[in-house]
Amino acid sequence: MEVHAHTHTPRKKWTHYFWEFFMLFLAITLGFFVENQREHYVEHRREKQFITSMVKEIEADIYYVSWLLSDTTRKQALDTLVGLIYSGNINTIDIRKSYYLKRAYTGPIVPLNSLTKNTLTQLKSGGNMRLIRNRNVVDSLNKLDNFIATTEGYLEDYGRLNYSNSEFATRIFSEGYFRANGHNRGAAYILTSPSEPKFMTDDYRLLTEYANRLTNQVRVLNNYNNWLKHYQEYCSRLVPYLKKEYHLK
Repeated sequence: MEVHAHTHTPRKKWTHYFWEFFMLFLAITLGFFVENQREHYVEHRREKQFITSMVKEIEADIYYVSWLLSDTTRKQALDTLVGLIYSGNINTIDIRKSYYLKRAYTGPIVPLNSLTKNTLTQLKSGGNMRLIRNRNVVDSLNKLDNFIATTEGYLEDYGRLNYSNSEFATRIFSEGYFRANGHNRGAAYILTSPSEPKFMTDDYRLLTEYANRLTNQVRVLNNYNNWLKHYQEYCSRLVPYLKKEYHLK
């Protein structure tokens, strides 16, 4: 009978297992750390991209609002039309001028489609606002969003009043006076047209009601314009603040 010898390998010391565990733990920890740093870098880069885009949009808004505010003639014209109606009775009103002002200045005003909200919308959707780490910047952007919403609200109010008053004006003004040779003419045509324009009503109370409606419309227009100024002023302060916080040129 043969007897086989058994080879015994020496048992590893506990310190060996400890170092194996430690190295594995260190590798996993470093992996998490590197991945975490990479995510922070990516998120910080996206944050700066959002703010850079935001600054460009706000600067465009500042220019656009300046153009909107240049339409002060409309307010003056509506005030003039109201004054003409309030000035006396139906026989003393300058009808040609009333027709001209009504046709030229009571139409819809420029919409706010150009007020930029693309970046704000992206930040609010999908939880992207969490990328903005500066709490003060978050508050500033939320305030900007509220400014835009309020401005749009004033414009909607004006649009509803303008539409309602335009419908009411069809009881007073005849668009037929702006037609010649089968074609519609511009507002200035009425000032020198061969036919003498007349109101469609002899009821001065109806004209007074229209003037009352226009007075309210002018009030809303003033509120809208004042709010546009506040919005522009806020944007003018926000741009340098964001540039400073994010070291933008």
